[in-house]
Amino acid sequence: MAIKTFTTGEVLTAADTNTYLANSGLVYITQATVGAGVLFVTVSNCFSATFDNYKVIFQPKVGTVAQEQMSLELNGLTTGYYGSALIHSYTGSADVYLNANAQAKWPVGYTSTTSEAVYDVDIFAPFDSTKLSAFTGNFFAFGFTGFNGGQTVATTSCSGFKFSNATNSMTGGTVYVYGYRKS
Repeated sequence: MAIKTFTTGEVLTAADTNTYLANSGLVYITQATVGAGVLFVTVSNCFSATFDNYKVIFQPKVGTVAQEQMSLELNGLTTGYYGSALIHSYTGSADVYLNANAQAKWPVGYTSTTSEAVYDVDIFAPFDSTKLSAFTGNFFAFGFTGFNGGQTVATTSCSGFKFSNATNSMTGGTVYVYGYRKS
C-alpha cells in the first residue's frame, strides 16, 4: 500500500486511520511470563497463517549461573537444527562459538547472573510446512554480546516455540511475540 502524506488542514478520516493502523509493520500477538525456578518457557499457538515471519523479544531474569547456554526450539520439531552463535565478552577474553549441527535446538546465547539478558530473534516461516524455518538475532547479557542464526532441515508446521536454559533455572522474565505484517 502506498503511503499517504497528509497536508495541513486536511481531514483525517476514520477510514484513513484504520487503514494505516492496520497496515503497520509489526503486530503484537502475545506475551508469556517466565516463572521462577524454571528451565524453560514455552509459547504455544503464536504462529499461524496470518503472518509468515515473527519477531520475538525475550527478557529472562537473572539465572543462577553465568555463561550458560540459552537455546530456542520450535514446538513439534525435535531434531534437524543447524546454526551458531558468536559470543563476545566485554573483558576481551576469547570469543566463544556455540553451534548446532543436526541438533535438537538452536543456540541463541549466554545467560548472566548480574542483570537481565535480552534476546532479539526473528523467526522465518515457522508455520509454513512448505519452507524450511530459519532464525537470526542478537543478544545481550551483562558481560556478553553476540549474534546468532540458523535453519532447520525439516518442512514442519510449528505453532509455537520454547526457550530453554542449559541446566540452571531462570527466575522470571517476559517473552513478547510480534508478527511481521504481510502487506
